[in-house]
Amino acid sequence: MRAEESLIEVFEPYSEGLLKIEYNDYLEVYFYFNKAETAKLTTHSYSGEFKGIFATRSSDRPSAIGSTIVKLIERKGNVLKVLGLDALDGTPVIDLKPIHIPFTEEKLNEVAISSRKMSPRKGVLSNVWTGRTDLLLLDAAELHGHFCTGLALGIMMATKAMQMIRNTCEGLDSLSVIVEKNDCSLDGIQFVTGCTFGNNKLTLNETGSLVMILTKGNDKAIKISLRPDAIDYMKQESPQIKEFIYSPGIMQSANSQFARLKIDQVFGLLTLDFDRIFEVMEWPV
Repeated sequence: MRAEESLIEVFEPYSEGLLKIEYNDYLEVYFYFNKAETAKLTTHSYSGEFKGIFATRSSDRPSAIGSTIVKLIERKGNVLKVLGLDALDGTPVIDLKPIHIPFTEEKLNEVAISSRKMSPRKGVLSNVWTGRTDLLLLDAAELHGHFCTGLALGIMMATKAMQMIRNTCEGLDSLSVIVEKNDCSLDGIQFVTGCTFGNNKLTLNETGSLVMILTKGNDKAIKISLRPDAIDYMKQESPQIKEFIYSPGIMQSANSQFARLKIDQVFGLLTLDFDRIFEVMEWPV
């Protein structure tokens, strides 16, 4: 939502209050969470942490009032075009106020670094909960060294498993993963879940099959495996994908004539029908 432009319509009886609002670069928007669930005092934040409601931006608040800072792009009559409004379409706006951003870019970077120190995987988990597998693939490639189908498949599997298991747990510290294939997908799975060989949360039981099992203590398990006809489906949607699946060396050639095509194909995998590629099983442990 933060990356999208939105329109705020001010009804005619209040339109006079918009006089000279366009002189401001930023506005604080107050709105009513009209589609929120029952109020909670504790909830999961986007980073996966279990917190008190007043330590999060969750919509399930006792007051049902939200606020956010947006950039004002333009005004056309009683309609404002803004950037960064994290509210659903049709959300009632209660009030608008101009605001002056007091932070320099250096200060904002300092705040971001401080936040990462307190929650080092906050950015990763935020992308997991919102399904931004494209951003996860970009970041995971820094660890993996290149883009490939294995890395993309691992990210798809792990993201789905994390989204499913989150509903059953109060935290992420008791997660563990079992995988059955030692290939590029491992880096994607480790990056997304945070379960690695280094922290003893990842176990490899080599069978040669692309399978991962994510467990939360003794409460829940999610098993995701590659369907037998998944490769045929991927080749059908992207005819050139066969080259990249069976010739990983081509992925490492920066000067290859296929360089741009290979990247497009790999990112294209993320948009395919998940259920046509993977089989998902969920059961109590």
